Amino acid sequence: MLCPACESDRLKTAVGPYVFKYGAEESAVRLTAMVPITTCLSCGTEFLGHEAEEGIHDSVCRHLNVLTPREITALREQYKLSRADFAAITQLGEATIGRWERGQLIQNAAYDEFLRLLTVSENFRRLRQRHSQATAGDRGAIAPVNKFRSIAPSVAISARANSFRLVKAEAAA
Repeated sequence: MLCPACESDRLKTAVGPYVFKYGAEESAVRLTAMVPITTCLSCGTEFLGHEAEEGIHDSVCRHLNVLTPREITALREQYKLSRADFAAITQLGEATIGRWERGQLIQNAAYDEFLRLLTVSENFRRLRQRHSQATAGDRGAIAPVNKFRSIAPSVAISARANSFRLVKAEAAA
């Protein structure tokens, strides 16, 4: 690694407080994260490497009062599940879980509450049981209920729908 200001390789890295602004304009708040800060011994420039991203992300999660990526990973690993299996049981997207665990995305409050409910093993046991019943074909109590009445299309409605065509508009002269 080289200093971005003077390209010197005389660098010293130490963990220290990094204060940053989170949010937009009037609603922005100042947060502090303990992260590795690199100082150039030649020119005095201080800068952050990619290692600091995790600490900054964790500070934002704590500010928003949501689980951190490590806590989400620990939750999944508590049940000894792969992302794919966790996703299947929870009906969350596997890619979404991966983004949360890597700190590429912060879950919204509703998803965070759902994840926190899953920290209670009895809740997770019930969800897993529900998933097992659904995949075994025993849809009994979890079968979808048709809440909206539908109208069967008549011959006239079908003919009108089938005759619908898009046409390209003529260019204005």
